[in-house]
Amino acid sequence: MVTVNLYSQQLERVQQALHQKEPAQVNRIGVRLLPDNARPHVVRVARNTIQRLAWETLCYPPYSPDLAPPD
Repeated sequence: MVTVNLYSQQLERVQQALHQKEPAQVNRIGVRLLPDNARPHVVRVARNTIQRLAWETLCYPPYSPDLAPPD
C-alpha cells in the first residue's frame, strides 16, 4: 500500500537520482509531473513536497465524451 509518506519519500529519491544522472537536463527544463488523482498524490503533504522540489504539476484535461476514443 502506498501512503503519502512513502510517496513523498519516493519523490525525494527521484529528485536525487535525476540530479545525479541528468543534472543539466533537470536544471535546464525542470521536472514535470503528471500525477493521477490517487489519494497519496493529491494530499497536502505530497503537494508541499512537489512544490518544495520546484516541480511543475500537469493536470489531466477534463473528460469529454466527444474527445474520448470509441471503444
